[in-house]
Amino acid sequence: MLLDIIMPGMGGVETLGHIMALDKNAVVVMASSMGTEDAVQGALKAGAKNFLLKPIDQDGLLKILRTTVSSL
Repeated sequence: MLLDIIMPGMGGVETLGHIMALDKNAVVVMASSMGTEDAVQGALKAGAKNFLLKPIDQDGLLKILRTTVSSL
C-alpha cells in the first residue's frame, strides 16, 4: 500500500496506525515531499516498511517497491 503523509481528513501516519491495528503485517510505503528526518522516522516507527520522497518518478517508485517487497 502506498500512503502520502499529508492527506485530507485523516493524515497518512494516523491512517497507517489504523491499518497496522487491523493487520500488523500490512506492507505500507509512505510518501511525502517533506522528507525531513522526523517525518521519515515517524513513518517508519508507526510501521511503514519504507519511505519515498516526492516527486515520484516511475523508476524511483519501482525501485522502492522492489526493495520493500524483497526485504519481506
